[in-house]
Amino acid sequence: LAIAAWEGAISVFHIQQFLLPRPSDIVASCWTSRSTLWPAGWYTFKEALGGFAIGSALGVVAATLVGRFKLLGTALMPILLAANAVPIIAFVP
Repeated sequence: LAIAAWEGAISVFHIQQFLLPRPSDIVASCWTSRSTLWPAGWYTFKEALGGFAIGSALGVVAATLVGRFKLLGTALMPILLAANAVPIIAFVP
């Protein structure tokens, strides 16, 4: 219903194409550019999956070390809590 309303609103309110393209035009563009988009999307998926696997493994190792060694947990817990308080987007740069 939302996509149908979007398509209809463009016609009813005469919204210009560069401001808000029609959903049908977006789908058509994706279909005509599929030979470029699919390999790029697959590469991005593999990179994201690899990053998730590495991050998860490091998180399990860190949690195991902090839970196993009391002194290490006492030393690292303030740093880990501070890192948890920082927004994720701040880690990207």
